[in-house]
Amino acid sequence: MKIYQVPGGYPSFEAVEAVFKEKLPKDYEIVASNAGGSMPMFTAGKKIGEIKIRQNAYNGIVISLTSNDGTLNDNISITDYIPSFIVRFLHGNVLGYLTNLIFPAIYGTSSKIYEVTDNIIMSNFEANELDISLKNSMKSMFKGKAVTEVVKSSVNGTVKE
Repeated sequence: MKIYQVPGGYPSFEAVEAVFKEKLPKDYEIVASNAGGSMPMFTAGKKIGEIKIRQNAYNGIVISLTSNDGTLNDNISITDYIPSFIVRFLHGNVLGYLTNLIFPAIYGTSSKIYEVTDNIIMSNFEANELDISLKNSMKSMFKGKAVTEVVKSSVNGTVKE
């Protein structure tokens, strides 16, 4: 899972979707995109939309666009999902932990799709990639700092790591 903060906001869901349609390599495809939605556990923000991208039958991601106030401090979160119903069923119900060895050996890992998505976000939007790992959160809590740290930023037009 990755989270990006977009301090200046993104123009609209349709504009973000158009960037991904244009910039995705030919091996990847957008399988679904839905504008709007609800976030039942959160009352402070709203869901702008969701884009599902498929790399193969085992590797896919869901890009969720959320906003606190509709104009500033928008967020982009990326999570894994398994695009194929059959592979998802085998992974969850039939083969158990063996699938953690079998499917990555067949289809590869999701690192490539994360890399492609990261490049698209950092080169087309002014964004900060946040480190939300448990290790970093615990370290920051004991030091009395903010729980998340900026790993990479493209806010001033250039990518800084």
